Amino acid sequence: MAFISAAAAQASDDELPLRPDEFDAETGPEFYEEDYPQEYFVPLPDDYDAPWPDASQGALDGRFDGEMLKLLPSLRYGIVIRNANDPDRAAFRLLEPYRASLETALGIPVNLVAYADLSSLQDALVTGKVDYAELSASAFAQAWKRCGCVEPLAVPAARGGESAYRAALIVANGSAYVTLEDLKGAKLGIGAEGSTTTRRLPFFAFRQIGMDPQKHFGELVEVDGPLDGAKRVMIGILDATLGWTGEGDEVSDGGRGTVAEMEAGRLMEPGSLRIIWRSEPIPNAPHVVRRSLADKIKHRLKVHLLALDVEDPSAFFAIAPRQSPGFVPIGVEAFEPLANTFDNRFSALGGKAGNMKPLSGAEK
Repeated sequence: MAFISAAAAQASDDELPLRPDEFDAETGPEFYEEDYPQEYFVPLPDDYDAPWPDASQGALDGRFDGEMLKLLPSLRYGIVIRNANDPDRAAFRLLEPYRASLETALGIPVNLVAYADLSSLQDALVTGKVDYAELSASAFAQAWKRCGCVEPLAVPAARGGESAYRAALIVANGSAYVTLEDLKGAKLGIGAEGSTTTRRLPFFAFRQIGMDPQKHFGELVEVDGPLDGAKRVMIGILDATLGWTGEGDEVSDGGRGTVAEMEAGRLMEPGSLRIIWRSEPIPNAPHVVRRSLADKIKHRLKVHLLALDVEDPSAFFAIAPRQSPGFVPIGVEAFEPLANTFDNRFSALGGKAGNMKPLSGAEK
């Protein structure tokens, strides 16, 4: 039976990624669920709205659409901010081009509502305190399991147009390991508890094929991110490690993932590592609305996101991950592999867990 030894502490991966210009290749993919220490998030005394114009005044001066205002007086757009004591509200200023573009597209006021961490934002969306937010793929899947009351509209594509990535099991190229079965008794690098890519999703997938990670592997070693695990495989401390790869099969020549990053960073000779297992696709971070929003609101918002890179580049760059070519549509069924990793119990809110079927229309 394997035991878990902590090589380095790693935080939960259910946090939003850093802004594009803050991306650190040590942590994982551009659109990831990867790991950020909690100290990045300063608790807020309360959530608060940016002071945007009142809907009734806007309707009077012609800035808003009277028919749309009847459907929704204002859209509450939830965000996560890092610093509660920023007098300039830098996060609000960063998002202002996109917020303003939403007002124009929807014809209603759009208020930014800030939360200190992704868990609080997820809860606000589930409980109806906000109407719209960007979540991680795991946060969306978990929210759907809680209530079935949320709906994904679109995800940002990665360079090359990929809308997802995959967990991957990585070994040294000169090793004898070819299949998961070959790794029986081996030492495996894993992420912290709660990590989607490097623990929860792979472990769930292994159990689905009758392989208990605790029993199959000789030792499970917590590592400090995918690259740390890959480095440990390279020097022989680990037999294998969990990392990530792009949605397709390429791992070099512009590919994405742990192996590609090791090669790009000249941390190894090309071809020194190989992937022997990939998970089902993990969608990039979705833009999510409550299902109960009027169909016309949801439609306008989705159309706006899909055309944003062309029609309003400044708004697009305010929210898009680095090197993204634009947003692509996505359905709730794409999150089924992730949703299956969460307990299918009734929500603490009293609602029944969601069913991963394509959505049609607003919530009945």
